[in-house]
Amino acid sequence: EGAALLAQLQDDGLLHPLPKYENCWLARTDPRDVARVESRTVLVTERERDAVPPTAPGATRQLGNWMSPAALEQAVQERFPGCMRGRTLYVIPFSMGPVGSPLAKAGVQLTDSAYVAASMRIMTRVGAPVLRALAQGDGDFVRCLHSVGRPLPLDEPLVSQWPCNPEKTLVAHVPDRREIISFGSGYGGNSLLGKKCFALRIASRLATPSRAPTPTRGSAPRPGSAPSWTRPGRTRRASPSTPSSSGGGAPRVSPAPRGRPRPPVVTPRPR
Repeated sequence: EGAALLAQLQDDGLLHPLPKYENCWLARTDPRDVARVESRTVLVTERERDAVPPTAPGATRQLGNWMSPAALEQAVQERFPGCMRGRTLYVIPFSMGPVGSPLAKAGVQLTDSAYVAASMRIMTRVGAPVLRALAQGDGDFVRCLHSVGRPLPLDEPLVSQWPCNPEKTLVAHVPDRREIISFGSGYGGNSLLGKKCFALRIASRLATPSRAPTPTRGSAPRPGSAPSWTRPGRTRRASPSTPSSSGGGAPRVSPAPRGRPRPPVVTPRPR
C-alpha cells in the first residue's frame, strides 16, 4: 500500500525520487503553504476563557486563538461542501504509541490527500490493527477531518503540483468533542493531524481529568492519602535545637522553604 501511494505521487509529479539515497523523496510545495498559520489555528469552546487566557482590549494574543462553536459551523459550511469532489478519500486509523498499549491514543483521519496518507504511515502506526484494538477496547478515538480544498477539475493550475487553498486555510480543534478539522493546507503540522493537533493540543485536554490538584497549606488530603508533607520521601527534618537569643523559653520555629507549601516545624527549647 505504501509503495502504491509513493508511485501514485510520483506519477502525479508531486514527489521526486532522490537516487543517491534509498527510499528518499523530494516534494516541492506551494510557497504559500510552507508553515503553520497561527492566525488561522483556533481552539473551539463554549467559553473563550476555556481556550485562551484573557487579554487586554486591543492586545495581540500570544497563546492561541478562540472560535465559538457557531462560528466554526459557519466556517465548515463555507469550506467543506464539495471540497473533495473528484479526489480519492483516504480513511486512516492511526495510533499514537504502540497499538494496544494502555498509554496509546487512537484516531481516525479522513483526508483527500495521498501525500498525507503516505506520510501518516511514517509518523504514526496505521492500519487494521488499530481498528481491532478499538473494537477490543473502549472504542474511544479522536476524529480528524482534512481536505486540501482543491476539488477536481481545477479552476486554476497548481504550483509545483501541490494542492492547497491558502486563502481559506483553517485548523480547528474541538476538545470537548475530541475533533480536529483542517482545511486548505498540506503542510505537515496542518495536515498530519496526529502531530501537533492531536499530540499537543487535544492531548492536553485528554490529560486534564487525570491531573491531580497540588496540595496547599491548610487543605485537606484526599481520602486514603497522607498530606504531601508527610508522604514518604518528602519528610523534612527538624532543625537542631538552639537556645533563643532572647534567653526566653519560646520554641524555635523553622519556616518552610519558599515555593513549597509546608507547615512550620516547631522545635521545643531544651530544658
